[in-house]
Amino acid sequence: MFQWKSNHDIEEILKSSKRESIEDEIADVANYLILLCNELDVNLFDVVERKIEKNKVKYPVDKFKGSSKKYNE
Repeated sequence: MFQWKSNHDIEEILKSSKRESIEDEIADVANYLILLCNELDVNLFDVVERKIEKNKVKYPVDKFKGSSKKYNE
């Protein structure tokens, strides 16, 4: 819902009546993710940190800031 929205658009959505349903959806996704990580014995913080490091290499800020291009485009 938010990936391609401007900061202004996101602020407007969060001020609207949609906020509570968005928060409920976030809670559902978080609960499922925590359960999945527990079941698979995956440390969520470790894998997120590792992915951030991979993204730094794939998407250097100087090349991709403000762009939605993939690394191979």
